[in-house]
Amino acid sequence: MKEGCKTIPKYTLRRITDYLNVLYLLKNKGVTSVSSVGIAQLMGITDAQVRKDLSCFNSIGKRGVGYQTEVLIDIIENNLGLNRNCSVIIIGVGRLGTALMHYKRLAKSKFIILAGFDVDTERIGKKVNGIMVHHINDLENYASQNMIDIAVLAVPVDEVGGVMKILNKTSVKSVLNLSPTIISDSNEMIAKNLDIVADFKILSYRIKEKSNADKNF
Repeated sequence: MKEGCKTIPKYTLRRITDYLNVLYLLKNKGVTSVSSVGIAQLMGITDAQVRKDLSCFNSIGKRGVGYQTEVLIDIIENNLGLNRNCSVIIIGVGRLGTALMHYKRLAKSKFIILAGFDVDTERIGKKVNGIMVHHINDLENYASQNMIDIAVLAVPVDEVGGVMKILNKTSVKSVLNLSPTIISDSNEMIAKNLDIVADFKILSYRIKEKSNADKNF
């Protein structure tokens, strides 16, 4: 990366991951090169924004020619640490946790789910899509014996605190929290809170905003 992009800004990082999805689609269609204008049109943003975001990396495009699709994919994946398998555990094997364990795109993107954890005796000791479900009491021991990159929390709000106490005793590197509460980074772990209902609320507001704009047109 360039000197000025040792840390990629949060919103830039979000767009770069979206660029990857676009590039994967282009690669699958046999498109070998693409311009910043082409990416911008597919993303619904400006080509200037695309060039600015990609300037975080070493020079990878040629003026008037654009980017080689596979080369750009490799550079982005390498810089985002996506060129290796990333180990994942699912804590809470209810409907959401089970759906994630069946989600094929995760494995295709090198996010490998190693195990699930729950308190329901009906689930413990059984496999979901070939992945063993363990009792939550085994979490600390399991995490101490296996390198875990990401722990996904898909548990009720009142169970988050207890699970975090366990995780803080382990070497788990990061937590993706799907519960409707906020957890923060610690010295040991990176935290990411994902609230899908919040996105529904944002869409609701944008529908209202568009409706008001149409009325005033």
